[in-house]
Amino acid sequence: MAIDAKTCEEIRKLTQVMWAKKAKDDGEFRRLVGRKKERGHSMADFVDDCTTSLLKSQFVTRSLGPRSMGDVWLKSGGGGIFNPINVKTGIVGANGQPNLVSLKRVLRALLADQIDSYYLLFVKFELVEKSDPKPKVLIVDLLDHLEWTTYNDGPGQMMLLEKKFFEEMEKGYSVTPKPIVDKIGNLLKMLKAGNERLVQARRRTISTFDKALGAYIAKSDHKIDQSALGFVDEPN
Repeated sequence: MAIDAKTCEEIRKLTQVMWAKKAKDDGEFRRLVGRKKERGHSMADFVDDCTTSLLKSQFVTRSLGPRSMGDVWLKSGGGGIFNPINVKTGIVGANGQPNLVSLKRVLRALLADQIDSYYLLFVKFELVEKSDPKPKVLIVDLLDHLEWTTYNDGPGQMMLLEKKFFEEMEKGYSVTPKPIVDKIGNLLKMLKAGNERLVQARRRTISTFDKALGAYIAKSDHKIDQSALGFVDEPN
């Protein structure tokens, strides 16, 4: 059972209020935001910990350990069903493809009837010079927004097409309800397409090395030449 709209809005508001306050008063958060190097990774852990602690204090939740596909599992409805929520943070306006979750892990859980949704709780911060960071919070079911994701079968991760996704959300994108079997089918299509891309890429790699071996065999001189290595401590 998916999280109802009222609870989703309550999650969003509570998270928004907490981070608006921390943006003004929390010295550790402000220190992390001010870092120039590796700010994203440092912020992610801090925001994740604080946000999951908030949800655990305000709702009935469960945990499955550090390798769970959800940072926290939140109870919804009267049937005792817990929904995975993955907290994601970053800077407003970023244009990347951040990892979301293992596609195969979500697909297996869906096919085993362990879940019927997968929530992303975005806590983004707008950085304005000489002003407190401004939090922007959004919670969505990933399965309703697959068109804004891509998949890499190498690491096995689904990734968010960040710029396009948030542009559409700002426009007031509305979800068209789909049967769960259609959502599972779309995930499987992503998996198949990603697998085919990976197979083709590996074939190209093998072909490149085959050609390189042919060129190597054709050479008559195999004297070691390290001039192209570019040792960083090479004396002048």
